Amino acid sequence: MWSRTEGWNRQMAGVGAAWKGLIQAAQTIFCRSCKSDSDTSVWNTMISANAHNEMIEQSFIVVQQMLEQHVMPNAVTLASILPACSHSGSVALGKLLHGLSIRNFLDINVFVSSALVD
Repeated sequence: MWSRTEGWNRQMAGVGAAWKGLIQAAQTIFCRSCKSDSDTSVWNTMISANAHNEMIEQSFIVVQQMLEQHVMPNAVTLASILPACSHSGSVALGKLLHGLSIRNFLDINVFVSSALVD
């Protein structure tokens, strides 16, 4: 298991790679080092980076893996993935995430609400 500092450093390496368009490098770092991490911010980083780089299907896969690892999505997760649902026309996933937001009182978050309207 990684210490908090090691995990943070690996996450930041992934963030830097992802936002510089080096999404494959970020995914490699994520898969090797962070995928078993229960820190939501690590998962949110990859979801957001994939969506930002127009890799919508990959962002959906990361959300699915997140749920399989029993990491609960938060408002940042939903605000990152809901626009991807809209852009891809994935109404079913959008409805599923809307339901999740209601059950977990995340729909009151202004960013989630805005993403739901979009």
